[in-house]
Amino acid sequence: AAAFLVVLGLVYFANYPGSNMLRRFTVDDHYRSQTVEAPERLARIAETFAATLGPPDRSVRVVSLMSGFPLALGYGVYAEFATAPFFYETNDRLPVEDVRRLNGLAPSLVADWLKRVAPPAIMTGYNRDVEKEITAYAEAAGYVAFPLNPFFEEEYEASYALANIIEVADWTLYVRPDLADASAL
Repeated sequence: AAAFLVVLGLVYFANYPGSNMLRRFTVDDHYRSQTVEAPERLARIAETFAATLGPPDRSVRVVSLMSGFPLALGYGVYAEFATAPFFYETNDRLPVEDVRRLNGLAPSLVADWLKRVAPPAIMTGYNRDVEKEITAYAEAAGYVAFPLNPFFEEEYEASYALANIIEVADWTLYVRPDLADASAL
């Protein structure tokens, strides 16, 4: 009877609202099963970057709210985006002078900044609502879109923790028209 109560208590604890124990275990299992395939998928993403932007070069900077991806692949990022999405998303609450002084951008400022800088590449996929101004600029300026969704969806399709990201994201690498060579892929 004591063993039954212990097992019952463990099952209750693992499924208690707010407990991540069971979910963490299943997600970790998923990642352990992906260890062989994940590098291959990252290599395909790296090939897309290299085929469109040339070999990894920190002087080739990519606009992205997910600055870790371009950096991990050997490309540079803009300081204005290096603070990740939170700073970008909340900057509309600050006076414009403060945002500029902090070398940041806000959704209300990004279109003018993009027109002035005309970056070689833009990677979106964090969240389509947050990135709508960035995506609108890329599409209006004629950037060539290279979808990255298949690479991410294959890797994360079984992951509950990342399922919501896939639902709201359009993982895309936009390359400035004068640099894009669609035949390279």
